[in-house]
Amino acid sequence: NYNCYNLNLEEICCISKLAEEALKKFDNVNSQEFLSEYHRFTEKLPLNLRTFIKSLKHKPYDYILINNLPLKDELLEDTPIHWNVPKGEYTKLFQFINFIITSTLGYPYSWRTQQNGSMVADVLPIKGFEYYQQGFGSVAGLTFHTEDPFH
Repeated sequence: NYNCYNLNLEEICCISKLAEEALKKFDNVNSQEFLSEYHRFTEKLPLNLRTFIKSLKHKPYDYILINNLPLKDELLEDTPIHWNVPKGEYTKLFQFINFIITSTLGYPYSWRTQQNGSMVADVLPIKGFEYYQQGFGSVAGLTFHTEDPFH
């Protein structure tokens, strides 16, 4: 059960510019300076996209799908061996895109006990965690759960 939004070329360019501006100004999405100013970037998202996302806030969708994000396959970095490996520039750029768009839904938060409190959680397979109900598992299915009490 989901809803879908297709970005047009103007919206893609706008999102790219916002993320590039954030990347130039801030080290990453976890920097205190960015967290103090992120709303300035969210407010500059294309109006139609913001309206679409806000309209879904209290709807019974499992997820929303945003098509045509400015992703270039040739620039994707290799999957790191662990979430604590330093991020490359392209990964950081997409963390800014992710954060700026998703923070339209409400106030962002994280758990200090999950990936050192990173505001954008990495979902990647980690050896030794294959059967865990986390974003590190690769064998066990991930079912609905509450984070900290579950772990």
